[in-house]
Amino acid sequence: MTAIPILNYHSISRGGTDRFVKFTLPPEMFAQHMKLISDQGYTPITVADLARKISTPASLPEKPVIITFDDGFADFYSSALPILQEFHFPASFFVVTDNMDGTSKWLRPEGEEDREMLTWSRLSDVQKAGIECGTHSKTHIHLDTAKPEVARQEIFRSKEILEQKLGSPVYTIAYPYGHYTRTVRRMVIDARYAAACAVRNTMSHTDDDLFGLARITISRGTDAAHLSDMLAGKGLALAPRYEYPWVAGWRQVRRVRQMFSRTSQ
Repeated sequence: MTAIPILNYHSISRGGTDRFVKFTLPPEMFAQHMKLISDQGYTPITVADLARKISTPASLPEKPVIITFDDGFADFYSSALPILQEFHFPASFFVVTDNMDGTSKWLRPEGEEDREMLTWSRLSDVQKAGIECGTHSKTHIHLDTAKPEVARQEIFRSKEILEQKLGSPVYTIAYPYGHYTRTVRRMVIDARYAAACAVRNTMSHTDDDLFGLARITISRGTDAAHLSDMLAGKGLALAPRYEYPWVAGWRQVRRVRQMFSRTSQ
């Protein structure tokens, strides 16, 4: 079994509000990350590559790593892409389709509703640069607590929109907040995605669930030394094939909160 670190970045920028800044990484730190990956002999592949290769582990590179970005922020184009191109690295870029050409309205609670999103025209340029483009739902809702018909629309329609805009098939999705259920997972399969990313902050591997791939969150405090440990799996468990009990408990808490939120409006 081959361990596969799947790194989860968000915004490559110099800062944000107090509630969002942890999801940002300055460009110079991102460059240090990519240099470390190169210097240590890791070979980046995309999530779609993994879906194609995972059934035949012999075809994986000796030290694979996957670099992913959630949300679709404009700073990917201005700050991350040039660095990726410098190292000739592919990556997987997951976008919230309803917010392209606009701002990150779902981040209003974090005070980041005006963070600029990438335009559709530049997303096409991103794809032409060798970056895999996948979906991150239509509106960045919690799919695991959404009504089934709403979750289905988020999963199916975001894929349709992205395929129409790019003029090519879309194979992968990243669950917003990393949350999903067996029902959501089944919808993703029915929509003919080849793989889906969760979070879990554990090390993925060749026996991992292709529709619940474990990723490791990269935060503002992840310096090069910390990243080196992550890549080596230090302090990280291998992703289990089952859901941790606390995940189901937290889902129920969020459902109750949503119920009370609706009744108080």
